[in-house]
Amino acid sequence: MSLNEYEWVGYHDRTEAQKRTMSTLWTRAEFRKNFTDRRYIAILMNKYIFSKVFSDFYGRRCVQASAVDAVLLRALAGDAGKVVYKPNCKGQGTGVRILPAATEAEQADTLAYLRANSGGIVEEYIQQHPTLAQLNPGAVSIVRFYTVTAPSGTYLFAPVLTTAIEKDISNGCQDALTAMIDIRTGVVLTDAVDQNNFIDYHTHPVTGVPFPGLQLPFWAETIDMMRRAVPLASKISNIGWDVTMTADGPLIIEANTIPGFNTAQYRGYA
Repeated sequence: MSLNEYEWVGYHDRTEAQKRTMSTLWTRAEFRKNFTDRRYIAILMNKYIFSKVFSDFYGRRCVQASAVDAVLLRALAGDAGKVVYKPNCKGQGTGVRILPAATEAEQADTLAYLRANSGGIVEEYIQQHPTLAQLNPGAVSIVRFYTVTAPSGTYLFAPVLTTAIEKDISNGCQDALTAMIDIRTGVVLTDAVDQNNFIDYHTHPVTGVPFPGLQLPFWAETIDMMRRAVPLASKISNIGWDVTMTADGPLIIEANTIPGFNTAQYRGYA
């Protein structure tokens, strides 16, 4: 167990029975060693490959940055007037940028950036569902699901709502709040917590929207999507899936092979 996990879960205050059930960096590493076929990891780690393997659930265009010219950039930007750039094989939101492309000057700057960073991918900007947009209209809020796969089967559990505070990227490792969701109903169960500062929020500190009781849209459709998508990565034992909802339904943003598990074990929810 890392020092961060020790503090996060309030380990010193947990009962022996609770301690035996906790997921730690060590137990997750052992699980990966025993149950992950590493030949398949690239389908999650390489974002371009991921977009093709999970194309039925992706819901947006994704191209290699090296292929983007002025015509394609305008098409990708569309009415949103911006695109998303991601390094191809990095995690924790590292290097992700929202690039403006509404004007000719913005398009020129964005094309220059893509030429200098041609190893990444470029995607259409996701127009999130109004329910999520009310939390933070400037950043796409996400739901993180966890799956584990072992000889006994595959299990989907512990959905977590993640929404940015002020940044334009929702990532729990950065400027974001996380709250637990009832997997049966899609209703947010808890206050949100700032993982970086251990501060709880009943409402979003900028928009004032309450977290507990918030009903996420298209929940049945989201669970159905996960039931169909997860088997495509059944050779990988531990996965964190990031999804969101638009006005047309749910879609998958990406998946991670070494997902953190902090929010689901936060001491404030014990």
